[in-house]
Amino acid sequence: MIGGLVAGSRLGARALGYRALRYLNLPEVAEELRFRQLRARYYDDFWSRAARSIAADYRIDRFGYGRVTRGSLATFVRRDRVMLDSALTLDVAGNKALTYEIGRAAGLAMPAACAFDIRDLGPGLAFLAEAAGPLVVKPMRGTGGGRGVTTGILSEGDFRRACRRAARFDERLLAEHQIEGRSFRLLYVGGAMIDAIERDPPFVIGDGRTTISRLAAAETAARLTAPPYRALSPLRLDDEARTFLAATGRRPADTPADGEVVVVKRVVNQNDRRGHRRVHDRVHPDTVRAGAALAAALGVEFAGVDVMCRDISRPLGGDNGLLAEVNTTPGLHHHDLVEGATADVGAAVLDYMFATGRGTMRVDGRLPETGHERPHAA
Repeated sequence: MIGGLVAGSRLGARALGYRALRYLNLPEVAEELRFRQLRARYYDDFWSRAARSIAADYRIDRFGYGRVTRGSLATFVRRDRVMLDSALTLDVAGNKALTYEIGRAAGLAMPAACAFDIRDLGPGLAFLAEAAGPLVVKPMRGTGGGRGVTTGILSEGDFRRACRRAARFDERLLAEHQIEGRSFRLLYVGGAMIDAIERDPPFVIGDGRTTISRLAAAETAARLTAPPYRALSPLRLDDEARTFLAATGRRPADTPADGEVVVVKRVVNQNDRRGHRRVHDRVHPDTVRAGAALAAALGVEFAGVDVMCRDISRPLGGDNGLLAEVNTTPGLHHHDLVEGATADVGAAVLDYMFATGRGTMRVDGRLPETGHERPHAA
């Protein structure tokens, strides 16, 4: 049955990555299908609320796209994707090594990194030998949800294992110096920062009886069933988690004390709403401008800029961290599933699109620029 679900669903090879098919874990595939359904329900509600906030109409069409209409303009949305940036722009910005080069050319401080291939680890191993601290290894592309990312790499053995894991998602790999500090996501549309959140790494809370592994599984199950929405992805104790736990002297089979908080991995993507706080009023103005400059240098109109730093209220650089990377399909749920006050980021994005006409179409088939009918194909 599960095989049929994989073959017949939209998950398939494209969602997991073709190279990842060799590593399929069928129970995880079934679980991922359930999370895809959860994400679809969540974003249906998200865009419905956002459309109401700007006096627009929202409906799901027969092809599964969300259609938002206001006045004479309409746009399509699908989960966290909107119609602002072109496919080629997304493709360029998805190449992490290239984005670092473009950022440096724009005068921005970017992480020190080395691009290489799984078939030749030599450049990466040389980069590891010269590094003064731990590295992060990740696929050049396809790190959505933290897939294939391993942190805290100090030894050649850990490096090789991290490369094998990352290569499940892309044969081209990237090693970079690990930036110490906390994780922040700055959200931009049209060059303006519309929100900023602080993101804690995922954790479990002990009860004195249950292992870390079983606590993580229970957390994943709760995310699928517990109202309101907690998170839109499972919490998995993958290679990154095992490496991180080992560095802290823990194992998945350990049983934390009652009430003990155990951080299970450094990569933040699989956290839940308890790990998100809005910090838009704390971000240093220079950091706001740097994030906007990086998005502009890449030609990206809708971007989530990741920042790793110790104090978001201080300028970056020195011992206070750097811009980490640009996400061109930033998960809007991270800004909505937040402890405390939230920003209506969906409404802000839609309002920008309808106010500027960017990423929209005329519902009457006329060209916004001239008012003339669209030409017919010859």
